[in-house]
Amino acid sequence: MAAHARLEEPVFNPGQRNLGPARVVLVEGPRVEVELESGARAPVTMALALPYRPVVGDTLLVIGDERRYAIGVIEGRGRTELTTEGDLHLHARNGALTLGADRGVRVLGPGLEVIVERFAVTASSAVEKVGTLFQRVREMMHVHAGESHVVVAGTSLQRAKKVAVVAEETASVNGKQILLG
Repeated sequence: MAAHARLEEPVFNPGQRNLGPARVVLVEGPRVEVELESGARAPVTMALALPYRPVVGDTLLVIGDERRYAIGVIEGRGRTELTTEGDLHLHARNGALTLGADRGVRVLGPGLEVIVERFAVTASSAVEKVGTLFQRVREMMHVHAGESHVVVAGTSLQRAKKVAVVAEETASVNGKQILLG
């Protein structure tokens, strides 16, 4: 009779000190379990400066012996969520604040107020969808466009002290009725 080699899973030894990468194998609410470099599985307590929610497959930096703590994220796809009670003020003293994301930036809330001395937007395309838009320009409004197309479902009214329409080629007015004066 041939002897069969039995493969055993590594046993978690609570007294074994550890500092190194560990792969997340289980996330159930606040409970996180990792697979250590030895192959053993162990529960881990998240101990990061920011509230990170790991997902299965993440690689965490784990330290500990009887109790193990995740003290860093080596490779992660989870979510970091910063939630506070009351107001939150972000300020870069003597510097600039930059928000960036590979898949876009969204601002959610009941309102958005931007108060700046200079406002610039650079985009390859822009879409605005609003119920009502009110613009007030104190001095000069200048629009430079390759082409302009305006569609108004109801009435269009332009009121000014002086109006000039200048065309290099053709200017046309088309309507069932044209009233002058």
